[in-house]
Amino acid sequence: MAAGSLLYSMAAGPGRVLSIPTLINVTGQKVILPFYHAVSDTPQPHLRHSFHVRSTEQFCEDLDFYMKHFRPLSVDDLLEAVQRGKKFSGPGFLITFDDGLSSFYHAAAPILASRGVGAACFINPSFADNKNLFYRYKVNLIIEKILSRPKIIKTLPTDYRNEGTNSFITMLKKLTIGDTHKIDHIAGLMEIDFRQFMDTEKPYMASAQICELSAAGFFFGGHSMDHPLYSSLPLEKQIDQTMDSVDWVCRVTGQKTRLFSFPFTDHGVRDTFFESVKDVDLTFGTAGLKSDPRINHFQRIPMETTRHSAETVIKTQYLYYFLKWPFGKNTVSRHG
Repeated sequence: MAAGSLLYSMAAGPGRVLSIPTLINVTGQKVILPFYHAVSDTPQPHLRHSFHVRSTEQFCEDLDFYMKHFRPLSVDDLLEAVQRGKKFSGPGFLITFDDGLSSFYHAAAPILASRGVGAACFINPSFADNKNLFYRYKVNLIIEKILSRPKIIKTLPTDYRNEGTNSFITMLKKLTIGDTHKIDHIAGLMEIDFRQFMDTEKPYMASAQICELSAAGFFFGGHSMDHPLYSSLPLEKQIDQTMDSVDWVCRVTGQKTRLFSFPFTDHGVRDTFFESVKDVDLTFGTAGLKSDPRINHFQRIPMETTRHSAETVIKTQYLYYFLKWPFGKNTVSRHG
């Protein structure tokens, strides 16, 4: 059994007897930052092969767990903690959402508001107002078409025709933002109309919806312009993607606090990047329950990589943190 699966089994089984207060006291980690992309009770074909979307009921259950053991925090609370050297007075949580998907407006935000819980949502301006679709979501729609009509591969040009369904899907999942032209070409061959999908389904929030939620007290931040993997970009491009997306959010919302979350991961991003974006107030990674040497950079916990409950995911993170402790692996290492 893989280490991750074993830890989830421990957290869901014998680990249930470990209380959150005990885990907090043992590890010293008082604050958690769970992050999501979507909450929906309807099928989300563009998301299905990227992560497990929480239903509204499951999201409410997650919130029940967080609020039982942690105090809701705001972005302002994090800013104040940074001024104190990342010191928090007690257990707390801040929920964030990436990609600026419309389900945040329609489903997640109303649930959060009804419970008096704030959140931060991170936007890719190239996709806001449904101007374009993230390449990974395009791939997911292609996969959906293949799974519904496996024989469609045989109608493709020779380069693809001899691929089996599984190998073809594996190939698709390996494509990157640099393969966008190839993704669009394959979609065209399969008569998949991304423009029609965006016009009909409106997967992203409109600027007006973002402004409405901002006025209601939700925070927004940049998430790069078009969601590239930062470790594959030169420093100049990393900076441009970051500052352009943060500037767009602040311009649209009028928000003064400048926030940014990394698309995919901040793994491989050097200290020189952070030194170059000092006017961004807070930045966020995706490495789970970890400490980060950058005073205004926080690591978040992915909640959609599994179907497990929030209790199991969070306890797994604490167990993993405890197991890595003797090896000094709980602090992000970053150089250059």
